[in-house]
Amino acid sequence: PSNLSLARGIQKYNIIDFSSIGGLYNEILSKKPVIIEELIYNDKSFSMFHERSLNIVRIVVFRLRTGEIKIQRAYMGIGIGNKDYANTGAGSIAVPININTGKTCGRGFTQDGGVYDVHPDSGVKLTDYQVERWYELMELVHKLSTIMPEIKYVGWDFALTPKGWIIVEGNGNAGQTIHQIMDSKSVYKEFLNEDNIEIIFGDFLKQDIKSIVEELKDDYRKIYLVANLPYYITTAIIEKIILDNCQIDEMIIMVQKEV
Repeated sequence: PSNLSLARGIQKYNIIDFSSIGGLYNEILSKKPVIIEELIYNDKSFSMFHERSLNIVRIVVFRLRTGEIKIQRAYMGIGIGNKDYANTGAGSIAVPININTGKTCGRGFTQDGGVYDVHPDSGVKLTDYQVERWYELMELVHKLSTIMPEIKYVGWDFALTPKGWIIVEGNGNAGQTIHQIMDSKSVYKEFLNEDNIEIIFGDFLKQDIKSIVEELKDDYRKIYLVANLPYYITTAIIEKIILDNCQIDEMIIMVQKEV
């Protein structure tokens, strides 16, 4: 379904399970709005980890103001259990990759706290695995950044197939949570010693945002709110800012299209 995320609602269809193409068509229409994709098959070097799922490589890329392409992180996303997909936000395993060599450089992690040296289903070792055709993938990443220079930040998902690398999708929200879990540290710690950054821990909906803004206006002429809003509470956050009359001069926010 095109109005869901985190791999929710994904289904595989086989034409032989239906009496006619029309029957399959009507079944798909009953689920709309949907996105229909051709079934992608992993190369054997990827499917050996978990044959049922489509295993991927996620690469997070920035395009800097200078035009330089910066790869922040990369990891393998590997399915687990009865899942047909590898989505780390929905419980799949993430294994960090050294972007210079294309070799997995750590243990596998899941967002619910699982830690693995070998895949729990296949028994295949997760560490020190050399991703095949890695330098071809790096060339593809840089080519994409050149073709679409207007995209400054994206988490690309790639699948290695018997014919080579293909693009599965690009993600505006590239899932920083799993990166912090793999690093065993929070990204915020990188900013704690900055003089011009203050980190407030708490529930945004319970914070007195108006008072915080009033204090900031003592030092700054204009106050901007810049945010990538969580899907489930997007409306509540926007309503709070407007109804509490927070006196924010300008908002630049990213929301999911379905909102």
